[in-house]
Amino acid sequence: MLKTQSKTIGSATYKVTSLGASQGRALLVRLAKTLGPSAEMLLSGRASAWALAALLERLTDDDLTYACQVLGATTQLEAVPGRSVQLTLENQEIHFSGAYWEMFQWLSFALEVNFAGPLGSWENVLAAVRARIEEARKAEEESRSQKDSTGKSGE
Repeated sequence: MLKTQSKTIGSATYKVTSLGASQGRALLVRLAKTLGPSAEMLLSGRASAWALAALLERLTDDDLTYACQVLGATTQLEAVPGRSVQLTLENQEIHFSGAYWEMFQWLSFALEVNFAGPLGSWENVLAAVRARIEEARKAEEESRSQKDSTGKSGE
């Protein structure tokens, strides 16, 4: 079921409707491929500067344009009270000129509308992923410890 949420960022209000399943899936795959190494670094506790460097190394203008195009197609922008327009790439060119931080705030909100799900905010999503990674690491350490105590090499 599609859902719509609104948020005011700066002086504009953004009304984001969630993507359909196929568009959402395609965007999620592209995000995972782009953000994966950076997310892994952050979740593993490595310095955020390294994670940012990994992200910047992988992020392309095509990736960012794709996300802006897909999410803009389901976003209504109200920059002037009572007048909404679709946040097409053309409208983004004008609206976000010199306002790149606002653009990233909108992208973050639009991604949250689409992918946060029952976990709530992105922070909750990241916390849940980190918890699962830690559980897997602990299980692997326990498995190694048991192999070491029994003298088996696992070969």
